Amino acid sequence: MKKSTTLSIFFSALISSVSYAQDIDPSIISDLSPEQIEFVKNQLGQGNGVYQAEKPKLKESTVNPDFDYLLDDNGNLVTGKIDKQEPNSELEKFGYDFFSSIPTSISAVGDLPLPNEYVISLNDQFRVLLSGNKEAIYDLNVNLDGSLSLPDLGSISVAGETFEDVKSKLNNLVNQSYIGTEIDLSLKSLSAKKITIVGAVNNAGTYLVNPFSTISSSLAYSGGVSDIGTLRNIKLIRVNGNSYNFDLYDMLIYGDRSKDITIQSGDVILVGPSMSFVELTGEVMRPAIYEVLERENLNTIIEFALGLTQEANKNSITLSALDTNSASIVSRNVSNLEIPLKNVVSLKVNPYVTKKSSNISVYGAIKEPRDYSLKEISTLGDLIDEVEFVDVYPWLAILEQFDQKSLTKKSTLFSLKDSRSYNTIELLENSKVFFLNIEDRYIKNCDLEETSPVCPNDISIQMMKDFSLNIDYKGRLIEMPVIGSFKVKSLINFLGLDLNNVDSKVLYLSPLEGFSVDQDYNVLSVQAAKFHSLKLRSKNNDTITVNISGAVQYPGLYKLTPNTTLDQLYNKIGDFRKDASIDSIIIQRLSIKDKQIRSFERSKNQIETRVIDEGLQSDKKQELLNLIDEDIDYENLGRIAGDFSPNSQASQNFILYEGDEITIPTKSYLINVFGEVLNPISFEYIKGLSISNAIENAGGYSQFADKKRVYIIKSNGLIQKASRNIFLGNVQIMPGDSIIIPKRLPRDASILNAILPATQIVSDLAFAATALDNLKQ
Repeated sequence: MKKSTTLSIFFSALISSVSYAQDIDPSIISDLSPEQIEFVKNQLGQGNGVYQAEKPKLKESTVNPDFDYLLDDNGNLVTGKIDKQEPNSELEKFGYDFFSSIPTSISAVGDLPLPNEYVISLNDQFRVLLSGNKEAIYDLNVNLDGSLSLPDLGSISVAGETFEDVKSKLNNLVNQSYIGTEIDLSLKSLSAKKITIVGAVNNAGTYLVNPFSTISSSLAYSGGVSDIGTLRNIKLIRVNGNSYNFDLYDMLIYGDRSKDITIQSGDVILVGPSMSFVELTGEVMRPAIYEVLERENLNTIIEFALGLTQEANKNSITLSALDTNSASIVSRNVSNLEIPLKNVVSLKVNPYVTKKSSNISVYGAIKEPRDYSLKEISTLGDLIDEVEFVDVYPWLAILEQFDQKSLTKKSTLFSLKDSRSYNTIELLENSKVFFLNIEDRYIKNCDLEETSPVCPNDISIQMMKDFSLNIDYKGRLIEMPVIGSFKVKSLINFLGLDLNNVDSKVLYLSPLEGFSVDQDYNVLSVQAAKFHSLKLRSKNNDTITVNISGAVQYPGLYKLTPNTTLDQLYNKIGDFRKDASIDSIIIQRLSIKDKQIRSFERSKNQIETRVIDEGLQSDKKQELLNLIDEDIDYENLGRIAGDFSPNSQASQNFILYEGDEITIPTKSYLINVFGEVLNPISFEYIKGLSISNAIENAGGYSQFADKKRVYIIKSNGLIQKASRNIFLGNVQIMPGDSIIIPKRLPRDASILNAILPATQIVSDLAFAATALDNLKQ
């Protein structure tokens, strides 16, 4: 543009912000300080009397209007027949209707607290109360010269200073002028603030606004930002020329009001033109037209739209952009979410497939994988009656559903051997059912480590691994996914194991339930649980070594014959010391410890891998990675919970294994509170203490506490869940107990459902190790 220094030309550019000029109201010019005028001139530039909100112009071209111009994966120009569509008239520019709902009263609300940072302006009214040797009450207005006149004390300058500074100044003045007199200062009424709003707004001008107005609420007085105005770079200019930038998207999308600062008298709000809009449609939660900045990419605008829908295929996004070389709009499919949005006109997130209605898809070890109508089949039991199986593995299958009402993804394991695990389960639209193959106990023709439309999701795969029964057979570990009630004999027969020289008594362990049973495999029937195991023992005379420590007469290593019970060991260690806590005896087993360590590391890796692969913003990524930032001492894992006091049923039936560690702790008189409290603490036991009292002793909940998942690790290792109303005091707390307050998971995380089981494993094992360490100490 041609240069010019004429002030009236500058303001025609300022007020119009469009492709035509208009006359300027001189009153607006008179309200601006020289510093503000200079700043705005630098922002908009000096023009020739017409301010242009310019759009890119396409050069002349002989492009055939009946053909579309597309780019292939190598960036080469290809052509194809245009599928002409009308623009999406339903889409609106995001955020521009925000200002229509903001009240524009200029009266201050009387019950709002006045911050010390409030800047005094003309016509504010103070109430001054003097007490002591001199008693008086004055209602004083700030004069036009910015001063406050106090009877007998004279005038002091207050305009432009903060309320805190004025209080300090008046307090010093009274202390110097009067002896034994106190001053109490308050603001009786606040004056409306006179500000100027210019640029790409609906009605530019000078306005009296509410004294508590911020940048966003002040814009409502001018009718809001016009269609060509920017929401991303709104400027506030102080009288002294200092400027502040405000991005309205920070508040509308992320709830961040830190830069939506309170206005002061004499401020100028300048709204420039928007440079770039992108239309986002398809499988996103909030389709709209979004204003984008040069530094932002595809992932950013999808975040603006609240993420992808359930049917979205993030590997198939149609991108249309301005190609200045060919003077046309070109389109291509992209999958890289880091692509910048420069010259991009529109984006469409495509679905995987056309959404099917009321169908149930069945995969795996069946004669004919196909869909079943929900109109004919309503429960999982009905479906199983209809399916014809081929070499099906009967002890575990998978059901995946998405509840459209609650927007919840569900994975359910069931067993064909236990009808109670599936009979009454209702099927939802577009459910998927997977049956394992008898040979490899996985989905036929499906690599579970890869993502595939006919494979279970990550949650289902992790659940299947968690419910794998680890069978220890002659030094070899056999994994079998098992859910529901099952007979041990049927599993052994299925595997065809050679039981010569194998004891008929087998040991079944369920560590999370604190349950173990040593019984003949021919009659043993149990309910499957996470991380369970089965030990088949050889018939031999080998000895085992166990270690016992703590409050006993003869601690140390003991050589024992196989099948020795815990009670039999007690008979060899002498007497328990008087300070022994026999109700809190600790037993740790190597096999359980190894399994918990593997589960802990696997869960941490799963969280880290998923978070990194999702390509989240750094702040959200860090928030999720903090979930696995747990310090844990592996030596405190592997505990078998239960009451193992002498002569108890558990100690009489419990068979010791090679490497078992038995610790007899001393009596504890402490209660421990761990997790999301302000001050994790151990304090002396008080009879009748409630959970809520214990949490108060620890400073109360932190802001990240999950109050609904509070639980207690008893001194014997068993878990007791707190009632939802912890104030009822229905849980009895005893010495040595640990109260656990887990961390609340971030509800807005797009991958939360995928990592939820893993985060709970990491958290629970870390707390269990901490509680055990405290008990040993």
